Amino acid sequence: MQQPDPFDFARSTSFPIELYESYKSRTNDRACRSIEFGPAYSAILTRYTMSHDGWQEYRGIKTTDNLKDRNRKDKALFDMIIGGHSCIEITCYSLAAQAFHFWPLAIPFGEEANRKEFNLNKLKLWLKNSNECPDLVKVLSKLDTKLDCEWKEWHDIRNRLIHRSNLPVVHTTYTGTKPLGTKDVDYAATGSTQPIKENFDEFDARFMWLTETLRSLLEEGTKMGLKK
Repeated sequence: MQQPDPFDFARSTSFPIELYESYKSRTNDRACRSIEFGPAYSAILTRYTMSHDGWQEYRGIKTTDNLKDRNRKDKALFDMIIGGHSCIEITCYSLAAQAFHFWPLAIPFGEEANRKEFNLNKLKLWLKNSNECPDLVKVLSKLDTKLDCEWKEWHDIRNRLIHRSNLPVVHTTYTGTKPLGTKDVDYAATGSTQPIKENFDEFDARFMWLTETLRSLLEEGTKMGLKK
């Protein structure tokens, strides 16, 4: 019996499968066996799948007063945002594990405290101080909630959904023709998130941003350790 291809999903979506596979092939054997790199590498695809499925499901659910539909839509948005945000963070964690095995003296990822308190800014600082991977540093510099409005929104919505509440849906009731200005995605502001009012093409652009950001990180990861 033929075994299913674990990358069937990736090949049918915008997931950068070639870069993903090249990224692992560029990693030295020690990093591949690492308890830190291996699970993180696998989780990149898992989290992307979670986000992609949430995105697709969200688009297919109409906004109604039906409690079941509202719950499904809330869960779909949760999966998209939490999966996508986690995908980027986990990719950066895998990059730190990989960098440590190439430059163990320059990248202090081997210290338990640094692994526990790891974040994107730590990786950026380590690479910057080591003078390694300047192009990766540039990509990481864009993932700054003070500079990148897109990443800040992913970050803020993720924190709201994880720690506070669902986003408050704005319901527009009407009879006959759909009123001008009515949006496919319509959420009111909260104490920690901005209002979201956009049509599906704008909503889709969020997921495209996620894919392109992941692609940039993996592309730089494939260059890690190459002689200059």
